[in-house]
Amino acid sequence: MSGLHRGSSPFRRSPTVATGRALAILVVSFGFLLPIAQAIAEPSAKLTTGWNDSQLTWLDHDRGLVEAKRTGKPMMVVVHTTWCPYCKQYRTLFSDPKVVKAAQGLVLVMVDRDKEKALANGLGPPGQTYVPRTLFLTPDGVLMAGVANGTGDRSNLVDYYDPDELLGLMAKAAAKSPRP
Repeated sequence: MSGLHRGSSPFRRSPTVATGRALAILVVSFGFLLPIAQAIAEPSAKLTTGWNDSQLTWLDHDRGLVEAKRTGKPMMVVVHTTWCPYCKQYRTLFSDPKVVKAAQGLVLVMVDRDKEKALANGLGPPGQTYVPRTLFLTPDGVLMAGVANGTGDRSNLVDYYDPDELLGLMAKAAAKSPRP
């Protein structure tokens, strides 16, 4: 015990070591939180969907919600799968110039039911798990009342051959938008 000063303990660390450890913990914590903060701060990080990505910006649900809150625009959420032939047909409607123009008033969100099953099944009315499914949500993420095609248990199924029904729903959602 000859190297110890009076009143010191071999288990007590110097203030420099304690500060260094606290700094190391902070740096490691920041390293884990940085990607989350960047995802929230960069809501425009586009998804690659194959649904006319050159003219439309598709976001994942979390980024879409951030963007909708930021802009006040309603969200249009398309729930699909990559293997669904009806989804593949529906995808072609998003190249229609009228649909591209109408999409400017909405935040577009893409949800792959196979990859995000819990999210996909939790969106919309209970029990609706079919694809493709198109939902319109407020900027706060709440399902918009009266913005569906009204066909009962398939109320969020949109005609995937003709864009007119989709355009009507997009216009209805944009008209309900709280933004100025």
